[in-house]
Amino acid sequence: MSITNDHQLQCSNTTCFPFLTFIALDILDCQIKCLTRTPCEAATFHKVTSNCELLANISQTIGNLSVNLNTVTMIVINGTRIPSAPSTASVTPAASLAPAPPAVPAPPVAPAQPAVPVPPAVPTPPAAPAPPAVPAVPAPPLLAQEAYDTPYIRIRYPKSVAYLYKPLGWILYASNATIPDTSCPNVGTGNGTNLVACQASCDVRPACNGMNFSPTVPACYLRQCPNYSPVTNVNSVYNAWLKIPPASTQWTLYASNATIPDSACPNVGTGNGTNLVACQASCDAQSACNGMNFSPTVPACYLRQCSNHSPATNANSQFSVWIKIS
Repeated sequence: MSITNDHQLQCSNTTCFPFLTFIALDILDCQIKCLTRTPCEAATFHKVTSNCELLANISQTIGNLSVNLNTVTMIVINGTRIPSAPSTASVTPAASLAPAPPAVPAPPVAPAQPAVPVPPAVPTPPAAPAPPAVPAVPAPPLLAQEAYDTPYIRIRYPKSVAYLYKPLGWILYASNATIPDTSCPNVGTGNGTNLVACQASCDVRPACNGMNFSPTVPACYLRQCPNYSPVTNVNSVYNAWLKIPPASTQWTLYASNATIPDSACPNVGTGNGTNLVACQASCDAQSACNGMNFSPTVPACYLRQCSNHSPATNANSQFSVWIKIS
């Protein structure tokens, strides 16, 4: 799939609506859902809300790509999904295209012959039973080593292989701000030529998981943060970025439009509320945390320590409750 960051499809008419919208675990989940659905030709992932929109027939409706921060547009490339079965086209024999021969005069009518008795019909033998259906072969799981060691994830299907772009996990943590040394120690200076170069400078240092980047200075200062919700200072020419690791696969949505109160699960801190994956990663980093109240609209992320997997909840239209099942 081709990836375009901070842009969204701009349709030329009002008929361009997603045929499926859902909350994805991350951008990879959004990509896989699109590639495993035949009508899907493009997907839009909203980093802040974790919403994934699947679209079809985009060749008839696309106008241009419009700027939309924290939005990723992904368009399916031919050959990256399971090949469809070849269609069978009817062929007209060449002989049928030749001009008809001239009509032959009909011979004189012969005298009627006596009717020949029709022999009795031979009974048709019973049809052979249909062979049992062959169960579909499920796609094998992702290869664990490829999920972390390469910039692409390979999915093997019975007759093809699909390659998905693997996001690096960078999120815009705070605009017009910097992370001070008191929150995250400085671990060096990176390449400030552009954002991708600055992120690459951090990626090659195991200790680095954050950065202050300025495209106007330009400048790139690398940070080592102990958590994913550091304190920031106001600075109009910088943006603060954090590299969030992949969230655990044990997370499940426990309750929508609700929160877990302190009386049910004690509060163990505040996480990174930038998006759902960042909030889950904040909890994964704390051994005592196994639940959270997350809001993409506030935004907010409150970490919880639950003694069981069925805590009581309170109604709250801006939050959802997530539980990590071990």
